[in-house]
Amino acid sequence: MKTSVIISSLVAISLTQGWAYAQVYDLPEPGGGASITPAQVLPFDMSDVQYAGSLRLGRMSRKEEGTQYRVLLEPVARLQKMDLRMAFGKARVREAWLVTESGNRIEISKYRATGVLEASTLYSSENFSLNENIKEVQLLGEAFSDDAEIIVTAVSENVLPKLTLWKAPVEVNASATSSYEMDRSVQAQPTAVRQGNCVNGFCIGDVVIYMRNRGKLVEINRDGRVVLIQRGIRKIVKTSQLQRPLIAPYTY
Repeated sequence: MKTSVIISSLVAISLTQGWAYAQVYDLPEPGGGASITPAQVLPFDMSDVQYAGSLRLGRMSRKEEGTQYRVLLEPVARLQKMDLRMAFGKARVREAWLVTESGNRIEISKYRATGVLEASTLYSSENFSLNENIKEVQLLGEAFSDDAEIIVTAVSENVLPKLTLWKAPVEVNASATSSYEMDRSVQAQPTAVRQGNCVNGFCIGDVVIYMRNRGKLVEINRDGRVVLIQRGIRKIVKTSQLQRPLIAPYTY
């Protein structure tokens, strides 16, 4: 009986050792087997990013010789182009200049005698190739209606500029004075003022921001509210609830 128990124990030990050896034998050699290749992280291309700051130039002067308006940029920015959009009424730009951080003045050639700009007209400048930051944009403009209002937009490649408007009447070819009175009329927003396909400066086809999401303005109601398409859904909202996208890609 004892002999049978001893033989059974030896057989069990032998089988256990054989299984253990088999497990060791079946393990892959160090460094062998399938390898995991980490996913390649592609760098983000910042060359397509643009920043746009806008300002409403309201209650423009109808002075025949033109009135000079100074648009100050803070912080200074390297501009790629300028856009002018007539929100209301009619006006024209006689000339426009960029003022660099060092004080040099560079003429915006496409804004030399633009002709009469009408409501909802978008007028873009040439593309700038500048190696210096811009601190100011000077416009010599003349209104042809009492409600003339232009939206001035500066498009930058390196920073989001905040535009502040200062203005003072300046005779043509006369040197600008050193003191300027701030035009607080920029802050005044008319209630449901419609001009053609625009209302309160927002026009049909504009890309707008509503509740932190982009949408497209497609219709203007008689009560001054607008209809926009946002994620495939039609929404009727007030223009006071809308904002303009400031970070590009920059589109209207």
